[in-house]
Amino acid sequence: MTNLEIILLISVVFSLYIFGLYIDKQFNLNIIDWLNGNSETPFAKQKETQLTSSEEEQKIVEITALKARIEVLEKIVTEPAFELNQKINALK
Repeated sequence: MTNLEIILLISVVFSLYIFGLYIDKQFNLNIIDWLNGNSETPFAKQKETQLTSSEEEQKIVEITALKARIEVLEKIVTEPAFELNQKINALK
C-alpha cells in the first residue's frame, strides 16, 4: 500500500466514526456503543422499569425475610455442637 492509500483509508475510517457519532447524537441510536461491544442493540428503545410502591414494599419484606434466614443459618453453622457433629460424622 502506498502512503496515499493508507492516508485515505485512515481518513475514511475516521469519517465513518465521526458520522456514527453524529447519528448517535441526532437519533439516540447508540451505534458507536454497540460497535464498541455493548450487548444492547442500538435499535431497541430502552425500557425504564419502575416499581410500584406495593411491589417495592414486597421486595423489602422479602429481603428482610431472607436476611433473617441467613442469620439463622449463620448461628447454626457457627454453633460448637454443629462442628462436633461434623467431626463425628467424618470419623465414621
